[in-house]
Amino acid sequence: MKIDLFATDIWSDEFNNIDNEELAKFLLKKEQEEVTKKLEYWRTLKKTDLHYRVASIGGWQSRPDLFTENKENIQVKNLFKSIGKITDEIKIHNRFRKNVKTECVAMWVNVNRYKDYQQMHVHPHCDYSGVYYVKTSENCGTINLIDPRKERRMLINTDLWDSSNDLTGSNAGCISVVPKEGKIILFPSFLDHLVEPNLTHEPRISISFNIGFKVKG
Repeated sequence: MKIDLFATDIWSDEFNNIDNEELAKFLLKKEQEEVTKKLEYWRTLKKTDLHYRVASIGGWQSRPDLFTENKENIQVKNLFKSIGKITDEIKIHNRFRKNVKTECVAMWVNVNRYKDYQQMHVHPHCDYSGVYYVKTSENCGTINLIDPRKERRMLINTDLWDSSNDLTGSNAGCISVVPKEGKIILFPSFLDHLVEPNLTHEPRISISFNIGFKVKG
């Protein structure tokens, strides 16, 4: 009998209800507007707020209020609804109480161009984090999820594995996920992750978000 203990649940799906080309145009316009205005938003954040830019090396990130400020945008609205369906599955999987509600703590845009990347980091003050890919191209940079069991990573010997098979989460210290337009990934916010450099001259556009769960009342 095999029992898996202390598993890390990773959720992935592909959405077909979002016009990614239209969404990309909207997000790139948003980038230009925020850069032009030279917003001082990040300097006003309190220490308890989430300061996402510390992980980015190059590239651009929007303010973390994409959904609250753009609720009427049909593509953003569709994305938010689709995320809600996955978080409902997460609540069932984790056997949460029926009175547990889902809260979008933050949602922001990432535009990474040539050689832009994100160093290893986690997302504090939330339960799950995720990324939705709006625009991608080959070699635009994988997202790498790191095994949270640091002791386990010390024991990994890749010489033992059959090279004809892909490594899985049970026998690898890091799993790389190739970005694809329309693809979404959710993972526990404590999970170390990083994004490899974009080696193309096309922007990699994604939307990141943090989710929290709270008991109603």
